[in-house]
Amino acid sequence: MFAFGFCFFSLGDTALPAGGMGSILEQIAARLPAGSIRTEARVASIQEDGVTLTSGEQIKAQAVVVATEGPEAARLLGDKKKPGSRSVSCLYYSAAEPPVPGPLLVLNGDGQ
Repeated sequence: MFAFGFCFFSLGDTALPAGGMGSILEQIAARLPAGSIRTEARVASIQEDGVTLTSGEQIKAQAVVVATEGPEAARLLGDKKKPGSRSVSCLYYSAAEPPVPGPLLVLNGDGQ
């Protein structure tokens, strides 16, 4: 993960919104029609023209993007081979002052 993250940060200038990473999602969501984002709504199946939720509700769509972990994507797409997946954790900390001086990105590259 260190090499993956470092590659992108080393390619050029890096900036985050003042409101943090979550504000990127808020900006995208603000441009969508009201009620078009659903949370905690599990998809039972995918059809050509939309999805069916486990509640039985059908949602029509011109396109469906499957953005979930490997085993769940395989279930939804009907793949017989179940791929593995890797878990990722993201922790946020708040401190009275920065742990290191200057605008630096600190990564735990050795996993310790």
